Amino acid sequence: MRHKAELLDAQNFQLNTQLAQPNPRVTDNNRIVGMIIANVATSRQIASDEERVKEKLAIDRKALNDAEAAYAETVLALRRDLNTVQPTLDESLNGESDQDRVESCQHEFWNSGNARD
Repeated sequence: MRHKAELLDAQNFQLNTQLAQPNPRVTDNNRIVGMIIANVATSRQIASDEERVKEKLAIDRKALNDAEAAYAETVLALRRDLNTVQPTLDESLNGESDQDRVESCQHEFWNSGNARD
């Protein structure tokens, strides 16, 4: 949008320069004035569109910040819950390592008669 507005400003400068030069043909001057008016209207529309985009961006940025804050609070709550439950989990596992539990399960499986030859 900004680039288009800059192009319109440059075109208006050129048109105003042409209008400032003596020209006996009124129709040429009227055409130049009409083009300047059209450029000004387009520039205003671009400025209005730019404001709407900025407003939407601010709303979207706020929503993102709110979502990030909610996510952080959720992670913090989960971490607190884990810290609360962790001692109970450790106690229920009776200090067995993962490898010990796997070996115990394998031993029970092979000795239970469920394994096929």
